[in-house]
Amino acid sequence: MSERRSATPAGPRSLDGLTASATWLLVGNGFALGAQWLVAVLLGRFVPAGHVGQYAMGLALCAPVFVFADLQLRTMLSTDSRGDFAFGDYLRLRFALLAVALLVVGGVALLGRHDRASTFVVLAIAAYKVCEGVADILHGRLLQRERMRRCGLSMALKGLLVLALFLAAMWATHNVLVGVGAMVVALVVVMVTIDAPAVRRLATASRTPTGPRGSWSGAARALAKGLPLGLTGFLAAATANVPLWVVERTLGKEDLGYLASMVYISAVGSAAMLSIGQATMPRLALLYSQGNARSFWRIAGTVACLAAVGGVALTLVIAVKGEALLGWLYGPGYAARHHVFTLTALAAATGLVATALGQSVTATRAYRSLVVPYFAVALVVAGASLVLVPRLGLRGAPMALAIANACACGTSLYLLLGKLRISSRGQGPVIPIASVDPTEGTGEQP
Repeated sequence: MSERRSATPAGPRSLDGLTASATWLLVGNGFALGAQWLVAVLLGRFVPAGHVGQYAMGLALCAPVFVFADLQLRTMLSTDSRGDFAFGDYLRLRFALLAVALLVVGGVALLGRHDRASTFVVLAIAAYKVCEGVADILHGRLLQRERMRRCGLSMALKGLLVLALFLAAMWATHNVLVGVGAMVVALVVVMVTIDAPAVRRLATASRTPTGPRGSWSGAARALAKGLPLGLTGFLAAATANVPLWVVERTLGKEDLGYLASMVYISAVGSAAMLSIGQATMPRLALLYSQGNARSFWRIAGTVACLAAVGGVALTLVIAVKGEALLGWLYGPGYAARHHVFTLTALAAATGLVATALGQSVTATRAYRSLVVPYFAVALVVAGASLVLVPRLGLRGAPMALAIANACACGTSLYLLLGKLRISSRGQGPVIPIASVDPTEGTGEQP
């Protein structure tokens, strides 16, 4: 049975409705981000540095593999306003890619020159990434149907439960493996009790199947469609990390620690932009498929302006209070490098605008057109880092990232102008995957 059903889509949601949706997602992402930060802090408090290194190594091995295997399927699903693929196609592809990623990480961990304890920690983190990937695709289905409140609540509860179980495990055992295992349990509990039932209720309400239907041929077509998006995700991750890699190689791990701590503080704005993007991309995708360029620009422009204002505010606050903030959080050694903190805030500000514009381009589902620009931006940041970091020291890394983000803004704006000129000429009727109740308001059922 196909999931594609002819129906009349709801009209474009007001900006007030999108603001409410973004607020729910901001709360959820805030709890999740806060939990990740506190896990890192607690880990340093409960175990020696060598054991923290096991955890860091596990993340380093798993991150690139799972980022590429992710293919940003949640974004593909949430912006699939035409019903190009059945939900079962996405689900089959996600399970297949997670299995491949688990095998790759497991092979690297078992064949690498690691002690037994480190190998088990790597495998536990890989299991955590698998659970995270399953929950991610379920959230994609909720976001597609604009159930932002449920998605935000799920992320918030997940963050709280992960933190609580991790704290309990570390308090009782002081063992990294047990702590990561507790995090896996927390993800499974939230996924089984909240995420999966929400998707099933969505299927009942809309009379569309959301189980593992679809076909492997559909999954293969989705793979072909999503490969460019997975590659751009990998390139985006590389762009953000290249300056850190160059700092570590050129200046050493101590300077890397200073810079990474500053980057983490300035990443608060990224969580907000992620939430806004998750709320607006499904609506932008629908407007683009309808050829409604005016409404598309209204929402995309508003988000980009919010990103610019937020970035300027962040930079000003850190320029004025950055030294005091660093001294309060980390100590005088960090406060002495507050000028680097200001440059990091400037890089974050340009990154917010680049993210906003990039999300709007992604909503057009023109994934192939993103690969070359993202690759070019990665080359820019690599070249700038290799030139600026040796000459300017720690200040060179955020400067290189700011240059790359500015280039990303220009390429995204160029792509948007071209895509919307084509869309505004008309693309024929839209066939949404299911009817949307126009009385939903914020997209939630009572």
